Amino acid sequence: MTMTRAFKELQGANIGQVIKQGKESRWYFKEGRQALWQQAKPFLRSPIKNRTWLTQKYQLTIAGLSALSYCSDLNEPLLPVFSISRVQWKALIKSGAKEVPSSEGAIIELEIWHYNPNLFAKNGLVDPFSLYLSLKESKDERIEAALEKMMERIE
Repeated sequence: MTMTRAFKELQGANIGQVIKQGKESRWYFKEGRQALWQQAKPFLRSPIKNRTWLTQKYQLTIAGLSALSYCSDLNEPLLPVFSISRVQWKALIKSGAKEVPSSEGAIIELEIWHYNPNLFAKNGLVDPFSLYLSLKESKDERIEAALEKMMERIE
């Protein structure tokens, strides 16, 4: 996406404003970071493209309920959840990863993301914004509460 197109989309969504200085354009957000998050949230989607299960464990970025359990009082899920980009997924399959059609017989749950989760990961965990977006459709009140609490702690 070009910067011009990005600016037009942000402007169309009434998120911030453009300040032009000569030929240079800068995006300016009047409100604080929390307000920006609340404005942008309806336009953001889950990073998860697909979900699968594997019979082997790999050293990947912790995601999903596993990551949320690190950030809250929730217990870890029975199967640890990890994330990977589509490019990394293709390489993993070529290297002989064993995929199974459901969680039965699996050792890990794997989320295949639209982008590389390592871009914003910290300490082996996906970033809180992506984590929130990946779990925001959950109907479980405990998960909803843990997500909101996690987001409140972000400065």
